[in-house]
Amino acid sequence: MLCTVMSIVFQIFFALIRTISTMGLIDTPFTEISIAIISMIMGVGIDFSIHPYHRIKQELKAGNSIEDAVCIAVPSVGAALFASTATTIVCFMVMVVAATLLVVNRLGATLAIGVGNSFIGDVDGSCDRGSGGAFQG
Repeated sequence: MLCTVMSIVFQIFFALIRTISTMGLIDTPFTEISIAIISMIMGVGIDFSIHPYHRIKQELKAGNSIEDAVCIAVPSVGAALFASTATTIVCFMVMVVAATLLVVNRLGATLAIGVGNSFIGDVDGSCDRGSGGAFQG
């Protein structure tokens, strides 16, 4: 259980690191409003991590091996997570297109990047968890 929680926390942490690093790469300054990305990316990351975790646990309780549980769970949950990620990114990109303030434009772009990073970390992390460690015991 602790290993799984730590795996989820690390996914969220690395999504934040990738998002802030991307801000630096595209010359987006870290402002007071940018602080909001931390809580928003953490919230999205937790939400994106809980669904695959519980789906894989459900498959393990059904008697499947770890590899089979991941092969069954990730495609079924992954499609829903992708749809959720895509709609969330589109909504944040509306801030880039429609906002007249530069700060809001940058916030929308950064949040869209952060949501994408959370999704990538979650799908990648679910596959890593399927290799054994986090679900054993």
